[in-house]
Amino acid sequence: MSVWVFNQFAGSLHNSSGAGERYHFIAQRLKRDKQIDITIFAASYNHLFVNQPETNGVYTIEYIDGVRYCWVKIPKYSPESGIGRLLSWMVFMFRLFFIPRERIVSPSRIIVSSMSMFPIYPALVRKLFSRGRIEQVIFEIRDIWPLTLIEMGGFSKFNPVIILLSITEWVAYRFADKIISVLPFADQHIRTKVNREVLFTWIPNGIEVKGSIGNTAQMPLLQTIAERNRIVVTYAGAVGTANALNYFLEAHTKLKDPSKFLFLVLGTGPELAKLKQKYTNAEAFIFAGKVPKSDVHAILSQSNMLFIGWHDLPIYRFGVSANKYSDYMLAKKPIISSGNLAYDPVREAGCGVVVEAEDPDKIASAIEYLSNLAPAEQVKLSDFGYQYLLRTNSMEVLADKFFTLLTT
Repeated sequence: MSVWVFNQFAGSLHNSSGAGERYHFIAQRLKRDKQIDITIFAASYNHLFVNQPETNGVYTIEYIDGVRYCWVKIPKYSPESGIGRLLSWMVFMFRLFFIPRERIVSPSRIIVSSMSMFPIYPALVRKLFSRGRIEQVIFEIRDIWPLTLIEMGGFSKFNPVIILLSITEWVAYRFADKIISVLPFADQHIRTKVNREVLFTWIPNGIEVKGSIGNTAQMPLLQTIAERNRIVVTYAGAVGTANALNYFLEAHTKLKDPSKFLFLVLGTGPELAKLKQKYTNAEAFIFAGKVPKSDVHAILSQSNMLFIGWHDLPIYRFGVSANKYSDYMLAKKPIISSGNLAYDPVREAGCGVVVEAEDPDKIASAIEYLSNLAPAEQVKLSDFGYQYLLRTNSMEVLADKFFTLLTT
C-alpha cells in the first residue's frame, strides 16, 4: 500500500519544530512494521522550524531517518502576516495538483491533515481522475477551522477568508471518505455542517516514547534552577494568547509563601515580550525562550510540577489535544490543568489537579496542594500520567490505529 500525506507543516526532529513530527513517527512505524509506503508532502518553509529543509526546485525529495519527504516550494512569510500565511497555503495547494508522477509511487490512499485545509481539493481531484487507483481520501481535523478563528479570534463569519474556509470545510466533510481528528468530540461539529453519515475516528496527538527521552546532563538552565533551591513549576510550549499564561504567572502572587516557588516558562511566541516586561522578578520567574527539543524532557523531569492552561472558550467543547500533555506525562511529574474542557487528559489520567480556567487563585491553590503532598503521592500521580500515555498516546498505539484506519 502506498499512502500520500498532505500536511504543510509536517517535519522531523531534524527540523526541530517540536510540533509537526506526528506523521514522521507514524510513517517510520508503518513502513517498518506493516510495509506501508508513505510519502509526506510538506512545505519548503515553516516558521516553526529551527532548521529549514534544503530544496532544489519546486519539488525536492529527501529521506530523513528512512521517511520520504517531498518538500513543496512555497514563498517565505512572516508569522505575523495573515496575508503571507494565506498565500503560502494557496501556493502549497496549487502545487499539489502538479506533483511529478514519475518521481513518486502513486498512492492508494491520501491523507489531508489541516492546517491548511486547502489540499483537500487536489486530493479529491486526484481521486476523481485516478480510475479507482486512489481508493480513499482521509481528512484529518487538527483545529476546527474556521470556527476557531470566529470564537477565539473574533472574526466575522462574513469575512472573505472565513467564507472561503467555510466552503473548504464543507467540501472536506461532504466528500472525504473518512474523517479523523485529534479532538475527541469533533464529530459533533461535523454533524452540524453536513447531513450524512460520517466515518469518524479519534486519533489523538502522541509521542514517540523511546526517542523523546533526551540527554539529562547538566545544562546551564538546570544549574540555575538548582542554585535557586525552590519548588519549580514549569510551562513548556508556545507563548501566545491562547495559552492563558497571564493567569498562571499571576498565580505566583497568590501563593501563601511566593518565595518558595520558581515559575519557569520554556518557549517563545507573540506574548513573550509582554509577559517578560510585566513579570520582571528574576528570583520568581525565568523565561528561558525556545529550548532545543532534545533538552525539554531533561528540564521537565527536573521540575516539581508542570502547568497547562486554557481560556474559558466554547471552542473547547470539542476537546483539545496539545502535544505538551504527552511531553508532561513522559516527564513523570504531577500536572496542573486550568481549563473548562469537555475532555481533559489530566482528569482522565488522574495525574494531577484540574481547576477552572482563568482563575489565578485556584491555580495557586493547586500548586500549594501538590507541593504539600508526600513524595510517594506525587510519584503515584506521575505514574498515572505515564501509564495513560502508554495506553493512549504512544506512537506505537497511534500507528496501530492508523493501520486499522488505512486497511478497513
